[in-house]
Amino acid sequence: MVVARLGAEFELSSAVGVHDAMLAALTNRDHGIVVDLQEVSFMDSAGINALFDMAERLHGRQQKVVIVLPERAVVRRVAELVGLGSTVGICETLDEAVAAVPPADPA
Repeated sequence: MVVARLGAEFELSSAVGVHDAMLAALTNRDHGIVVDLQEVSFMDSAGINALFDMAERLHGRQQKVVIVLPERAVVRRVAELVGLGSTVGICETLDEAVAAVPPADPA
């Protein structure tokens, strides 16, 4: 399983690169990715679209996206407004998110 921890901003200037790096980090043996958004203080439509696109692509590969977004997180309201939770799993803690994605299949 891959865990991606994102920093302060997930927006236009970083979204494509981060999106591509997260997808590249996954192998066919992984069951999904955990995206930790706890420290993200700003996320624009490019960041939201990157998460939706990644979830769609991984769904086709039978993999899933689980994000860490506590109730207190700055961008939690944005995620709720756009319905991100209908496409990806949302967990309050990193431990919960890691538990929601099974370990990678053995080589």
